[in-house]
Amino acid sequence: MGEKNIKEEACSCTPLQTEKLDPIEICINRQSRNYITTEDLLGIINRMVFDEKHSLQIYNMFSEVPVQMIMKLFLNHQIGEAVFKEYYMKYIQPIHPNKELEEMLAYVSI
Repeated sequence: MGEKNIKEEACSCTPLQTEKLDPIEICINRQSRNYITTEDLLGIINRMVFDEKHSLQIYNMFSEVPVQMIMKLFLNHQIGEAVFKEYYMKYIQPIHPNKELEEMLAYVSI
């Protein structure tokens, strides 16, 4: 089994030309054939819109990706914790609450 087959098994929707797989992209896209990059998903969140086309990936970001990875991702991409918390409270929490994430963001004012 070559590297290309391993990539296909890791996430059937991951573009084959990707040399290094992003674990967050694997996690957010693993249940969908409608691939979105981490950068594009962060743009959706930063703009405070809910894209129905990528709703599964959005929910996966807030429920399947480990909280520490989420926080590191947002800090590395300079998306404010307040924006992240507001997005979560508005779009995610009513449908798919994540208590661990809420505890981590408890100190953030929006």
